Amino acid sequence: MARACLGVLLQLDESMDKKTIEGYPLAEYAGEFFVNHAEAGDVLSQDNDGVDHLLDPDRPHFKPWFWLQFGDFHQNDFQMVDDSGSESDESSSDMSSSGHSLPMYPPWLSPLYCTLRLEHKYLARHLILKRPDDVDASDVYGGTPLHFASGTSNFEATRMLLERSADINARDNKGRTPLHYVLHP
Repeated sequence: MARACLGVLLQLDESMDKKTIEGYPLAEYAGEFFVNHAEAGDVLSQDNDGVDHLLDPDRPHFKPWFWLQFGDFHQNDFQMVDDSGSESDESSSDMSSSGHSLPMYPPWLSPLYCTLRLEHKYLARHLILKRPDDVDASDVYGGTPLHFASGTSNFEATRMLLERSADINARDNKGRTPLHYVLHP
């Protein structure tokens, strides 16, 4: 099942409009349940290349997979504010050439950050081990995976990030370190 889901997800492209993505047979199912099947079948030990292609932000598959799980990005979904303290307006929806609306993706798409956000511990572990340079990748707000993991009490991810030398002194755009998020999530 994990390979079937992965096969569907690898056909998706970030330039597709919502109707096209939703029109793919099993796209919604694959988006929602791929991780469950991958973990149950330990797909990472069998098909690293396919999973790595899906989780590569430079390939066109990652954003639609994230969108299938989370839906359109709205600023208040993440309760983050920009440096000025005011929420920025992300409510406009682009239209494709077919007249259908395009999915609204967040301005940051670090696969590690997103897998932590979606609580996909299996894939987050894989990314922490496979892409050590991404442990300090920040989002547009300056937050790192360690900020997020520590702020959500994800102790396993926090421990793994620290073992991979994640920067404990990294500051987000408001000057907060990961410790701030532990004390005031």
